[in-house]
Amino acid sequence: MIQRPFLFAAAGLLSCAAVVSAGNLETLNLEAGRTDANRLATPVYETPERPVVFLPLAAKYDRQAEVVRRLSARVPRFTATGVDFAALLTSALQAEGSAMGLRVVAPERGAAGYTVEGSLNDVFLESKPVLLGPILFYGFLDVSLSVRDGEGPARPLRYRVSAMYARFNGGFGVKDEVEEVVAELLLDGAQEIVARLNREVFHAFPHPTIQAKLAALAGGAADHDAELRAVALSGAPSAAPALLALLTKEPREEVRAGLIDALAILGDPAAVEPLAARYAKEDEDCRFFTLKLWDAVGSAEARELIAKRGKKDDDAACQHLAARIGDTP
Repeated sequence: MIQRPFLFAAAGLLSCAAVVSAGNLETLNLEAGRTDANRLATPVYETPERPVVFLPLAAKYDRQAEVVRRLSARVPRFTATGVDFAALLTSALQAEGSAMGLRVVAPERGAAGYTVEGSLNDVFLESKPVLLGPILFYGFLDVSLSVRDGEGPARPLRYRVSAMYARFNGGFGVKDEVEEVVAELLLDGAQEIVARLNREVFHAFPHPTIQAKLAALAGGAADHDAELRAVALSGAPSAAPALLALLTKEPREEVRAGLIDALAILGDPAAVEPLAARYAKEDEDCRFFTLKLWDAVGSAEARELIAKRGKKDDDAACQHLAARIGDTP
């Protein structure tokens, strides 16, 4: 299982190949997408007093559309007409919110606290092969949420999650690999949505173990995926400056991409300008996650950078991500 797709993205793409017909996913097991990075050994938050209820999300995406689409030739295409991604994402929000440290309770309990409901508007991955390497998958989720604090007014929120994965084709078909990356997108997406909700609404404090993880990263463990993801999900105020400092002296593209993805999850506006200064000289993987960061920050400056840099990028994945960001509010 490859967790660092950026290792291979510099390889040339296959330029000519046969057409691959579409397959269909009949079922999906979320645990197929579990990795060392998104398996949280300890919570990232101190458990708050107030509970959170995640109500079932409505499925507003096109259930007949391809969930895995072509970004270039000779790549797998899949539909998933029998899979309810809204129900799976709801389940992931409940499970991952609890694992991250929130006090998640069942809807029927009706305890005073936060209630989250809404819809899954879009879910898919675009894919492209790398010569003598893996298939790269670029994932996208779009959710509309309504968060209510007790009996107070509902607060509307709109979140997009962008991700990048790689899988080597281990046999004649790619269905197993596709199931893994779709499940991983839902698990990672749930964690990142919970992190956004905590940053903007719940305000649970980072768990005491986060500082030790951040110290380990600062000590030279920047390629430790699990520690890096936990720090990013925690929203610790000291995390962004520390990760930016690591980024400036990191020679490895795959590690820089992971650092930028972590900064995107943190959503710190202080990272907007430093990453703009690096954009032109970075590899396409790092540029992809830079666009994700600008989208997460969402400021006027960040959105202008997406329009000026992302839509004119030479890489198709970056172009498509910039266009999706520009097409949704």
